[in-house]
Amino acid sequence: MDGPKKDWEDDWQKELRSHLELRADHGSTPSDARRRFGNQLQISEAIRAIHMPVFLDQLLQDLRYALRSFGRSKAFTITALLTLALGIGATSAVFSVVDRILFRDLPYPYQQRLVSIGMAAPNAANEFLLSSDYFAWQKRQTVFESLTATRGISNCDLTVNDPLRLRCVPVAWNFLATLGLRPIVGRDFAATDDEHGSPAVALLSYSLWNSRFGGSTNVLGQTIELNREPLRIIGVLPQDFEFPNLQPIDILQTMRLRPPQMQPDQRRRGPEFFLTAYARLHPRQTITQAKDQIQPLYAEAIARSPARSRNEISLRIYSLQERQTRDSRLAAILLLCAVGILLMIACSNVANLLLARATAREREFSIRVAIGASRSRLLRQSITESLLLSIFGTVLGLAIATLLLKGFVLIAPDGLPRLAEARLDWRVLLAAVAITIACTLFFGLVPLTPGKSKWFRPALVTAQIALSTVLLSGACLFVQNLWRLTQTPLGIHTAQVLTAEINLHRQRYPQPQQRQLFFDALEERLRQLPGIELVALTDSMPPLGRFMLAISSQIQVEGRPAQTTAPIGGMVVIRSVTPAYFAMLQIPLLEGRLFTEEDRASPVGTIILSNRLARRLFPGGSAVGHEIRVFENPYAQVVGVVADVRNAGLTGKDDPEYYELGRRHESADPTFGHVIVKSSANSSFLATALRKEVQALDARLPIEFKTLDSKVSQLTSRQKFQSALIASFALIGLLLAAIGLHGVIAFLVARRTSEIGLRIALGATPGNIHKLILGQAMVWTGLGLSIGLAATYQAFRYSRTLLPGVEAIDPAAIASGAAILLLVAVFAAWLPSLRATRIEALAALRHD
Repeated sequence: MDGPKKDWEDDWQKELRSHLELRADHGSTPSDARRRFGNQLQISEAIRAIHMPVFLDQLLQDLRYALRSFGRSKAFTITALLTLALGIGATSAVFSVVDRILFRDLPYPYQQRLVSIGMAAPNAANEFLLSSDYFAWQKRQTVFESLTATRGISNCDLTVNDPLRLRCVPVAWNFLATLGLRPIVGRDFAATDDEHGSPAVALLSYSLWNSRFGGSTNVLGQTIELNREPLRIIGVLPQDFEFPNLQPIDILQTMRLRPPQMQPDQRRRGPEFFLTAYARLHPRQTITQAKDQIQPLYAEAIARSPARSRNEISLRIYSLQERQTRDSRLAAILLLCAVGILLMIACSNVANLLLARATAREREFSIRVAIGASRSRLLRQSITESLLLSIFGTVLGLAIATLLLKGFVLIAPDGLPRLAEARLDWRVLLAAVAITIACTLFFGLVPLTPGKSKWFRPALVTAQIALSTVLLSGACLFVQNLWRLTQTPLGIHTAQVLTAEINLHRQRYPQPQQRQLFFDALEERLRQLPGIELVALTDSMPPLGRFMLAISSQIQVEGRPAQTTAPIGGMVVIRSVTPAYFAMLQIPLLEGRLFTEEDRASPVGTIILSNRLARRLFPGGSAVGHEIRVFENPYAQVVGVVADVRNAGLTGKDDPEYYELGRRHESADPTFGHVIVKSSANSSFLATALRKEVQALDARLPIEFKTLDSKVSQLTSRQKFQSALIASFALIGLLLAAIGLHGVIAFLVARRTSEIGLRIALGATPGNIHKLILGQAMVWTGLGLSIGLAATYQAFRYSRTLLPGVEAIDPAAIASGAAILLLVAVFAAWLPSLRATRIEALAALRHD
């Protein structure tokens, strides 16, 4: 103990000398000061007489002393700073991402009045309004200041000069006005722009305006060719424009729909379109009031719907912010909770370090109290040291947060809302400052509790173990769920398969025969390429392609009465394919036969059913030979039944499938939108060759081939991102918990050296000592595991709502996390306990 005492005495002498020199600067000599002040109490009173404020003087003393103290304890300082920086850095980085999802206002004026409105039905993934209802509500509603709609985002092709595939969306003329926005260049849409038959006009996105047109205002009034249709540019959207569903868009154009005419019996007449509607409430109107006032219009719309669907449709009105974040809100909360647990583990670890340091400084505190230091003075010194530690940790943590944010953006999948906008702005800095203040107050109190360390340090370790259990079990749950998703059979073979989307514009190919000739020529050209094994065409691609859907009750079997009052009964995917489709994707044939080239030339329609649909329509019997139709189409004969395929991704509910043959009959109208090829050749080389063949038929047709494997891998991209983050937090938390447990056991061994020596002198074996120390560590670990497992059980009771496909309680994942933590805890406690067995009895009994 002579060494630490000598260091402390040297520091105190330096402080005393600084007081004396400070007094000397005001007209007295050091000898005068010594004569006038005989002890430290008198010196303190004299300092109060100095013109410099006492508080500032003491603060400077505390800062100098804290810096010298940290400099002497380099190992402690580095460990505490890195621990604190990891906790604050990870928290700041995640908060900067989550802040934009959970807490930020939308980039629209008076965004709290913006709502999404529509009808929810089993056959629709999102809310919708039929175009006839939209026009009727537009005229008669009074609760909204403005009501607008869009027809959904789709691919479109800019066919002037260098062909370019874009993202276009038709909107009502008052779309921007409803959101409270204006073009930054040019003008907004006018009501006349949205009339049926009016010339097509468009607003460009800011990025397209700069990348394609050089950001020149000369673009206004120019006519471009979009899908072979002339389109006049009238304006440019704001740089920070955000489409309500957060999807990227390049061009806004007006819908130009013809309002449906209603027959006297109030039935709809004319084409109907599914629209997505948004509205702005009048001031002081609530969503509940809006639902009540729109209810009569909704009742009229439901009355015009088929009787079988009326009980399965409901009205939904909710805030636009809720509409945007409903798919990512729970995931964001989960990430915030995970990083919050990591921060608490880090804080507990630093608190343990400070407590160990405070125990070693008991003699110093006692001497300072003996010479007149008050408890408040010691508290201020402790808080000053904690403040310095927290400030340095925060600065280093913000640097780590910057690197983490760059990593998030680098590995994050597409579709995560506002991730690219994440910045360490003033809100994140304010959150970091709040964390710093909380840490300072917490750490500042820890050194003043050395006498309570017998229970306080183990309590901190137990808390760390409990928190780590929750975090590690959650990570195991996510990783296990990710592995299960990647092992989920899709029902298709994806290796060595390339796909590309083809959009034949009706302006260039107005007749079905023209479209058929294009696809026939494309098939023939692709088959001639070396290395090509199979070529197929389809209007949609699994496992996410669902080009056309039908209500189950709309499928009619010949000889059975039509279903007019039956419930909707779920959805059926209708997919148009060519004969090679099933061989290409290796979809097994279960009954009957597959399509042939001869079927394509036949005027008689043929279909193939998925096994799920065949069992639904013909339970216990064969579907082959029966004739079926959808809607009012002609009957087609079932020639085969194939195995089921996942068509709703890896987490969605799969629907049965109804395969139509893409025919070459003169009355056929090909609806193909995808070309599929199978080849063992290099994919990048093959894609270049395929692109040349397509553009040889139409040089203005943008096309991009991708492997089916890459498309399938995107199905789990969001789960991979979430799992990677939570697993990283769990590993850091596990490491911090292990360091904390190791430190406590090492401290325990050091404090009980005399006791251990006495036990050895009385005959205790190394095994007894080892069991004593390790047993104490396992008591804390066991208690922490018990608390953590109970908390984990409660936290993951609702995991089904947090992550699609996760079981509510997964014992294997929770047990895996607990087992890993137990092994690490045993290892962390093993070394100090082993060191205790090597203590010599005589040396231990002499230990001070």
